[in-house]
Amino acid sequence: MQIYQHDSKTYWDGYCWVSTLHWLPCKGTTSWVYNISTYFSENLTYTVKSRATDISGNVETPSDGITFVIDKKPPSSYILFPLYGKTYSNIEKIYGQ
Repeated sequence: MQIYQHDSKTYWDGYCWVSTLHWLPCKGTTSWVYNISTYFSENLTYTVKSRATDISGNVETPSDGITFVIDKKPPSSYILFPLYGKTYSNIEKIYGQ
């Protein structure tokens, strides 16, 4: 497995973020899990890739992986219409953003 941080152009080596390409060992035959010992920083872009090696030593060519961003900021919304404190005789729609 490989974890790449786009913003710093670094790879997770199991201990720290480094500038050289690094593959992390995972064990399993039908599925695998990697317990990461770092945290993902907010608002940074990451790509995670996996590749398999069979018992004969053949190595899979990995796909493009999965790219994601950590977003801890809560969403916001508000009402545009009707206006606060106004009096209306009829409202057909309520608008917001």
